[in-house]
Amino acid sequence: MLFGTRTLAEVVSYKIAHSKLPIGGSIIGGPPPDYTHKCAVFQFRAGKAVIRMNGPQWINYDLGEKRKVIYDAKNPLKCIMPNIPYLYGFRRCILPILLLLVWIAIFTSFKPPKSYIKLKLPEKSNHV
Repeated sequence: MLFGTRTLAEVVSYKIAHSKLPIGGSIIGGPPPDYTHKCAVFQFRAGKAVIRMNGPQWINYDLGEKRKVIYDAKNPLKCIMPNIPYLYGFRRCILPILLLLVWIAIFTSFKPPKSYIKLKLPEKSNHV
């Protein structure tokens, strides 16, 4: 993402994709069910090659709409769309986000309040 080549990709068509749920079986214990979703197909030029990639799930793009794409110049098939829905809109981000929230809650609950830190103890006198 940092050292990739940036270009614009254009929506050229739509595709119905089939996916499985990412975790385990169903309630009955069988295989996880399939679900379908519509995704936009983006096309961009990488040198002499024309690359097509699927857009993010559940986001509607109009035909001809253009979005920024970052790809590896050595292997243009390694490409991403640097936007919030594409990077953080998938189900694998739920667990890290929840763990981050739990860590923040624990960190802030055990951190002493600022009023406690600023409290000064009275100085001792050296009277005998």
